[in-house]
Amino acid sequence: MSETIATPHFTTQLFDIMDEVFVTHHGIFLDRNNSLFETLAPITAAEASIPVGNKCASLAAQVKHVSFYLDVLEGYIVGTPPQNVDWGEIWRTVEKVTPDKAVDRLSHYGGTVLKTSLSQAAEKELQEALHGETREPAAV
Repeated sequence: MSETIATPHFTTQLFDIMDEVFVTHHGIFLDRNNSLFETLAPITAAEASIPVGNKCASLAAQVKHVSFYLDVLEGYIVGTPPQNVDWGEIWRTVEKVTPDKAVDRLSHYGGTVLKTSLSQAAEKELQEALHGETREPAAV
């Protein structure tokens, strides 16, 4: 006989796991400072545009592929699976990343700047950009 998991318990645990994967350590399965965002935080756009290996895509393409995967997964979870998914599109189209395009694409998700090597003014500008607020360019 199987036991039913209470929905609130399952939801809380799933959110904690996903938060650890992407944002911060909870002691579930990752070591401290190893979430996806913490790992990617110190990497510049120029570094992310360098291919990872001789026959491998750039880190920017790798991250875009994770984003693409999550979008497809979301479709299945909410009951609207995407049609004709082209898994190879990322590898053919993403090579380099520029900071302005990255911020524009991230701004609709919101978010909090955890750690940067930017000046305080540039960090504040980035934080505001992530929340879609208008801003004047800051000196880096």
